[in-house]
Amino acid sequence: MTSTTDNAEDRSWAKIGAVVLDGANGGTGNLESGVGPVTLNNIVPQGSVINAIIPNFTTAFSLTLEADLLGRIEAYEDFGLRYDVDSETWKVITSTNLSTSAVFDLANAGSTTSTNADTSWWFKFTNDGNTYTVQYRKLDYIFESE
Repeated sequence: MTSTTDNAEDRSWAKIGAVVLDGANGGTGNLESGVGPVTLNNIVPQGSVINAIIPNFTTAFSLTLEADLLGRIEAYEDFGLRYDVDSETWKVITSTNLSTSAVFDLANAGSTTSTNADTSWWFKFTNDGNTYTVQYRKLDYIFESE
């Protein structure tokens, strides 16, 4: 998008099209053909600069995670779910590590200190012995002018 405002930027989005082996050609750079080991799905203009890499987002639970969740639900446990961008997987936050804070923070993501410090949950499941209440975080988009 191009605009005439002072802070305007041209933006282009591209996804990874293919990765050959380790994506670095064993540290030697381009392949023998001259093409890089990572290709994009769009043509990116010469001189372009990457300003963000958005990691893959897994939208399905593994069978192991499904079994873990089912076991916790049947045991009426409180727990949370967080998304680990490094492993691209959903992870359980146990009741002893789950923070009740409404403020999202990654500082203690994955904490196993049993101090209820992990505020990285996207979904928090609490149970009164009979019924689950699910609290979830959402993303708000706010558009405004100066």
